[in-house]
Amino acid sequence: GSYTDTAGNAGSGDSDSTNVDTLAPSVQVTINVDGTVSFVFSEAPVGFDAADVGVANGTLTNLVQDSTDPTRWTANLTPTAGFEGAVTVSVPSGSYTDTAGNAGSGDSDTITVDTLAPSVQVTINADGTVSFVFSEAPVGFDAADVGVTNGTITNLVQDSTDPTRWTANLTPAAGFEGAVTVSVPSGSYTDTAGNAGSGDSDTTTVDTLSPSVQVTINADGTVSFVFSEAPVGFDPSDVAVSNGTLTNLVQDSTDPTQWTADLTPAAGFEGAVVVEVPAGSYTDIAGNVGSGDSDSTTVDTLAPSVTVTINTDGTVSFVFSEAPVGFDATDVGVANGTLTNLVQDSTDPTRWTADLTPAAGFE
Repeated sequence: GSYTDTAGNAGSGDSDSTNVDTLAPSVQVTINVDGTVSFVFSEAPVGFDAADVGVANGTLTNLVQDSTDPTRWTANLTPTAGFEGAVTVSVPSGSYTDTAGNAGSGDSDTITVDTLAPSVQVTINADGTVSFVFSEAPVGFDAADVGVTNGTITNLVQDSTDPTRWTANLTPAAGFEGAVTVSVPSGSYTDTAGNAGSGDSDTTTVDTLSPSVQVTINADGTVSFVFSEAPVGFDPSDVAVSNGTLTNLVQDSTDPTQWTADLTPAAGFEGAVVVEVPAGSYTDIAGNVGSGDSDSTTVDTLAPSVTVTINTDGTVSFVFSEAPVGFDATDVGVANGTLTNLVQDSTDPTRWTADLTPAAGFE
């Protein structure tokens, strides 16, 4: 009845149909917590492969279509090593079609990752503290993670306002001179993402070794002072001499650890002369107090004496304060008489005797 012929007769109707598809397909991209990526299409895509997927700050592998549902695809996502930030997986619009040839719309998903290993900078400060500055707050860091050679650390604490900063006190080993090293080994801590941290170390030269001196009284009457290192504040007032005096104390012009002086024993003295440098009378350049030393020698500046006695039996006794050297009959003067048989006592070398004969006819 929608038309007639020329005679006015109402026409009968008819119809025909065909299936068409002008609907663009779509995709939903999802980065999963297990490190995979899901691609769910509104209908099975045509011409979709790994080349159609863009990845910022990572790589995609093992892109496969589900064996039972052709609208689902999965792949494995690997973030770039040593990276901290956003990783994005995207399927651009027009990178695939449906079976009718309609260009598909795109989609993307983004996740924040951290594959960047944290780092630390170790600094030994002039005030005897150590600073540990991390690139990010460390996890599992404590005193057991710090290695110290030739010293110890104490009071390792995290800064109350900046969790990336730690400090500790460093005490060098007592009686040590040389290098002290503080180190944090690689792998001894992590960041909050579980990335193992890199290490670092710092070294300083210390001197906690007390200097020493060796005092030697030489046969030529000089005294040598040999220090383990150049002394500071050493002068004649630092040398004690018993039974003698010291003069001309000088430092060697080429070796600052060597000093010499002249020793003069006390006149009229027989016994021990001691030269001593007391402990604590000097330091080294690091301020360590020096240990002392002394040496002694036996001297004799005492003139010997003799007592001459003419005995009633006609003998003469010579008693010396100590055994004489070079004494004989020519050393004895006799007025108005003669001396014979001058002999030394066989058991006491300080005693001598002789026979005295007065001159004949003399009163």
